[in-house]
Amino acid sequence: MTAALSLENVSHRFGASLVIHDLSLEVGAGQVVCLLGPSGSGKTTVLRIAAGLEPLQYGTVRIGGREVGSATLDVPPELRDVGLMFQDYALFPHLSVVKNVAFGLSGETADTCTEIAVRILAQVGLNGYGDKVPYTLSGGEQQRVALARALAPKPRVMLMDEPFSGLDFRLRDQIRDDTLALLQATGTATLLVTHDPDEAMLMANQIVLLRAGTVAQSGSPEELYYRPNSVFVAEFFGEINKLDGYIQNSHAVSPLGIFPANGKVEGGQVDVMIRPRDIEIDPAAMAGGGIAATVRRARLVGGDRLIDLALDDTDIPLRARLPGAVLPENGAKVFVRVNPERVFVFAAPCQPG
Repeated sequence: MTAALSLENVSHRFGASLVIHDLSLEVGAGQVVCLLGPSGSGKTTVLRIAAGLEPLQYGTVRIGGREVGSATLDVPPELRDVGLMFQDYALFPHLSVVKNVAFGLSGETADTCTEIAVRILAQVGLNGYGDKVPYTLSGGEQQRVALARALAPKPRVMLMDEPFSGLDFRLRDQIRDDTLALLQATGTATLLVTHDPDEAMLMANQIVLLRAGTVAQSGSPEELYYRPNSVFVAEFFGEINKLDGYIQNSHAVSPLGIFPANGKVEGGQVDVMIRPRDIEIDPAAMAGGGIAATVRRARLVGGDRLIDLALDDTDIPLRARLPGAVLPENGAKVFVRVNPERVFVFAAPCQPG
C-alpha cells in the first residue's frame, strides 16, 4: 500500500552545517509517527521539509505516492494536501472562530464552507463557539480551533509541531487524547514533532528518535523503551541507573549482578543500565538472593516512592522508583534485585561491540 507520506534519503544543510543526514521515513493512513529528539536534533526542519516550507536540497518527498519535493521540484504547501498545526496555533485574531476554520477551504460556496466549519467544530467539542473570536478563548480552546482548521479540508497528511507544549499540564492529557481519537477517526496520517518521550509513547504508532540530524533508532514505542540500541536511546526515555561493568564468558559482570551480554568483546568494558522502575527492594534477602544496599533517602513523588540507595560493598549510588506509600527509613538495610530482561548492556565509549 502506498504511504500517505514518505521521505526518502533526505539531507539538509544550513550553510556549512549538516542538520539532516540521509533520513527516510514513512507514515501510513491512520498512523501517527513521532519525530522525537532533543532541541537542535532537526525535528522541525524535517517537518518543514515535508510541508514544503523549507526547500528540499537532497532526497525526495512523496505524498500519496506523488512526488512533491526534490532537488528540482518544490510543490507549494497549499498544493501538497497537508494540514499544518504549530505550537502558537497561528489563529487570525480579527476573524471569528468559524471563519478561522473555514479559511483554508476552497472550491466551495460560502454557505458550504460555514457548514463544514460548524461540523468540524462540533467534532472537536466546540459546538456553539463559531461566533467567538480567538482572544476570548482559553489555550485549550484555541488549540481545538487550530486543529479544526487544519482538519477541515480533509488533508491526506497532518503535520504537527509541538502542538500541546503551550497547554497547562492538567489540560494537556485530555486535549491530546481527544486529538488522537479524532485523527484516528478520520484516518489522517500524522507526523508529530515532540521533545517529550512520554507524549511520543502515548501518541505514536512509530517513533523516529533523532540525534544531531540522524536517526538514532526507529520503531514502536515498546521497541525503543524496552530494546534501546544505545546509551543515548536508553537515557532519552527517562532517568536510568548506569554502572560500569566488563565482559566475562559472554556475560556482563557488574556491581548489580551478572547478566547475559552476547556479542560483546571478551574483557571489554561496558555500561550496565537499569531503569529505577525495574529495581525491586526487600528488607530481607528472599528466595533468589539480592545485592545488599543501604537506604540513603526516600520520599514520595505522586503515587511512587523514590528511593536512593548505596550498594554496600562498593557504595555505588542507585535509584529505585516503586509504587506504594510506605517509605523505608534512612539508613535501613535492604536487598536489591533486578530482572535480567530489563537490564541493558552497551559497549562503553571507545570499546568495540
